[in-house]
Amino acid sequence: MKINTSLSLFTAGALLSASFLAYAHNGGAPASEYDANGDGVVTAAEILAVKTADFTAADVDNSGALSLAEYLNLENTLQTRRIAAAFAKMDVDLDSNITLAEFTASAPANTAAYLTNVFKLADKNADAGVSLAEFTELQSKGANGGVWEFARLDASADQLLSLDEYTAVPAQPTAPTASAGGERGGKAGKR
Repeated sequence: MKINTSLSLFTAGALLSASFLAYAHNGGAPASEYDANGDGVVTAAEILAVKTADFTAADVDNSGALSLAEYLNLENTLQTRRIAAAFAKMDVDLDSNITLAEFTASAPANTAAYLTNVFKLADKNADAGVSLAEFTELQSKGANGGVWEFARLDASADQLLSLDEYTAVPAQPTAPTASAGGERGGKAGKR
């Protein structure tokens, strides 16, 4: 029997931040990143202009080509920019802090407990808010990426994993729905 947890992880992560995961045809970036004139329409010229500017900025030795180091730096820069944009979209009261209500605003009831647990784990200083630094750490590809899986396994939401929680066999999803995004691999909230 194949156990599929990627569906539940994807669903919760997709609900976390539509702006972070709702990517257009433009190579994985949010459409708003390329909408230079703010008209809601992204043209090929706008995409080319932003990608050209990003490439030029990353080409620190002005060689006209990116080395692996330059490319990795560009990827980090793009990830930082996208995380900041997702944070800004979620921070509706513009206080530079995401509250639990803002964090779970668009989540259906069946994911609220999971996202509440993720929020508590991300709120490192326990001030009832997730700062941009905490949000960045939560979304980053580094070692902190395990927060999403930890929160999923932590059924009691006590920020501790018991042996029973760790070894529990997740329920097999019946049938993916269109709103859940179908069966997709990868970890939620990660780019």
